[in-house]
Amino acid sequence: MQITKLKLKGFLGIKKGLGLDEIELDFAGLSGLVAFSGPNGHGKTSILDNCHPYRALASRSGALQNHCFLRDSSKELSFIHQGDTYRTLVKVDAQFGKQEGFIWKNDEPQVDGKVKNYDQYIENLFGSPALFFNSVFAAQGGQKLSDLTTGELKKLFSEFLRLDKLIEYEETAKAAANLLAGNIQTVTRDIDRVTDTVNELTKSADQYSKKAVECEIIKSEIDRTTGCLRDVEKEVATLRDQAAAENATKKRIADMKAEADRIEAEITVECNRNEQQLFVINKKLARTRLEFDFENKLFAEKDSIIKAEKQTVEAEERLSQVRTQLTTARQEQAAAQTDAKYYALEHLKHINMLERLDSNPDIAQLEQEIIVSKRDSADLARRDPACQSSTCSFIVRALAAKDSLPGLEGKLSELKDRIAKEAAEITGITLELGRQKSTAGAKLKEMSDQVFQLEKEERHLGGLIAALKSTADKAPRLRMAERNIAKLHSEVTEIEAEISRTTNDHQRTKTEKTDRLSGITRKIEALASSLGDVAQKLAKAESNAEMFRQAIESKQKFLTDLLVEKAAIERDIKSLDTAKKEVAGLQTQKIAMTNEQAEWRYLQHACSKDGLRALEIDSVAPSISGYANDILAKTFGPSQSVRFITQDPETGSEVLDIMVIREDGTETPLENLSGGEKVWSLKALRLAMTLIAKERSGRSFTSSMADEEDGQLDAENAQNFIRMYQAFMSSGGFNTCFFISHRPECVAMADHVVRFSKGEVTVQ
Repeated sequence: MQITKLKLKGFLGIKKGLGLDEIELDFAGLSGLVAFSGPNGHGKTSILDNCHPYRALASRSGALQNHCFLRDSSKELSFIHQGDTYRTLVKVDAQFGKQEGFIWKNDEPQVDGKVKNYDQYIENLFGSPALFFNSVFAAQGGQKLSDLTTGELKKLFSEFLRLDKLIEYEETAKAAANLLAGNIQTVTRDIDRVTDTVNELTKSADQYSKKAVECEIIKSEIDRTTGCLRDVEKEVATLRDQAAAENATKKRIADMKAEADRIEAEITVECNRNEQQLFVINKKLARTRLEFDFENKLFAEKDSIIKAEKQTVEAEERLSQVRTQLTTARQEQAAAQTDAKYYALEHLKHINMLERLDSNPDIAQLEQEIIVSKRDSADLARRDPACQSSTCSFIVRALAAKDSLPGLEGKLSELKDRIAKEAAEITGITLELGRQKSTAGAKLKEMSDQVFQLEKEERHLGGLIAALKSTADKAPRLRMAERNIAKLHSEVTEIEAEISRTTNDHQRTKTEKTDRLSGITRKIEALASSLGDVAQKLAKAESNAEMFRQAIESKQKFLTDLLVEKAAIERDIKSLDTAKKEVAGLQTQKIAMTNEQAEWRYLQHACSKDGLRALEIDSVAPSISGYANDILAKTFGPSQSVRFITQDPETGSEVLDIMVIREDGTETPLENLSGGEKVWSLKALRLAMTLIAKERSGRSFTSSMADEEDGQLDAENAQNFIRMYQAFMSSGGFNTCFFISHRPECVAMADHVVRFSKGEVTVQ
């Protein structure tokens, strides 16, 4: 994979580090060592974390939307892989946590936006995220090889060794064996079932005669019960005729009760209607009396109401004048406050500009480059006089440093002069802004005092008006009360007369309907005394008839079941020989399937993680050690080497331990080394695994990434660390290696530098 372009939108790391919502970087034409350089917190790790097509940030946990802040955030990466051009686009909705993934190969769309299809396509190109982030991509704070468990290492080995075929063979054999096991269980159950059938059929012959006798007994019981049913049905017919006569009398009684209920309902309705009429009239009387009392009471307050009305008008006129003055004063106060804030911010802004000029990072960078150039050019003094080579890398670097030194010193002097001139101009502006700030502050205080006094008077007038309002608001009502008192007195007299008439009319109607109800009740009592108990006798007779019918039905059903069982026994006796032959056939089938299952189990164990796959993993350990030692030798010489141990020499159990071999031949486990010593071995093994992954997996990796792995090393060893990248690229045929470093001496060794500063990123 050769990266050509990266475009990010809505990423938190870019917003915090560079102050940008969106950034686009062109990496086309970059090869060799590419250094990311700049102060901490300027987005270097955020950019490197996105230099791959996976939907994750290698050095930060959580889903991609957790690191974005816009609803239309996106990550667009263009690269060349195995001669084809690719463009990937991941759209992120940071608010609702939704993602879409798109891929184009040679401008032809490959996936439909579903992230599941996007992830599968990327894994088919570059392998699983676990393999990618444990080989070609070394994230900041990422998991070290020494931290991985044996199982995790074996899983990585399985992926880049392409052991998926053996895994497929194992799963296929396991599925076939499990299928046969299920079939064997089914045949076993069939054998047990048919055997049980044979045993039951053998017992059936003994039951045949017994069933025949039971059938004859049930037939005689059915005939006897049928005779009893006919006698009871005759009794039921007689009682039904008697019940019909009684029902006519009961219907007449029911009609009379309905008439009585209707009269009672009319009396109830009449009472309710009268109560409602009286309630409405009394309510009207109470309301009219209340108005009459209220008007008299209000008339007694006449003098105080007129006085409060006059005082309220005067206070409201003064309040209107105060509010007009207050509006003007507040406008002048806001203008003064705006001026004071403007001059204060401008004053602070120019002070900050002076501080930034004092700490210009370009001066420190140029001074560091001058130091490096002086040190490299000083190496000419140690040149062997007999050496006349003009192509030796040592001589070329020293001569280049000597030639570049005057230019660097001139750039440094020019930069310092320009900064001094800018500082003088800004200092003059800052003094003038300070004077304007003081004047605006005095004006703001004057207007604030005036606003305070007007607001105080406004609150006083508002309180006075509120206190008078309840009394003054009664004035319109007072004038109306003077006109209403005589009218209300007349209405009270008329309502009292209406109540008396309504009460007398209701009492007369209620007496008439109560007399009619008493006559109907006496007639109902006379008819009810003539009724007998025919209905009770009829119910008992019908119950007996139903009991006999159910008994006959139950015995008929029982007889039918006995006849069916008898016929089934006759059929079972005939099928006994067939069942015995079926048992013999099923047993032969079970033996054949058991033998086939054993063959599939053998293939399953042969392809398992303890079989051929374990042998493949054991065979790759020496290759990883060889690549790692080759990289260490090209970097440091023979002072240190490593090897993998895949089997415990004492117990014979499977392990994946890392041993370090010193220059004197002694060995020690990796965990016994210091932090700085571990860095070399772990990095060499990681790079070796990347070379093996490229060699065995068939995936053409051409770029690698590393984030600040030289932090624990001193200046000299940090440069050796960069030389390790160079050895790795040479051994594996890698075109590009992106790395982040804060060491100027390491950045100076890069072929290209991506510089990060506030608000911009430049590629050199």
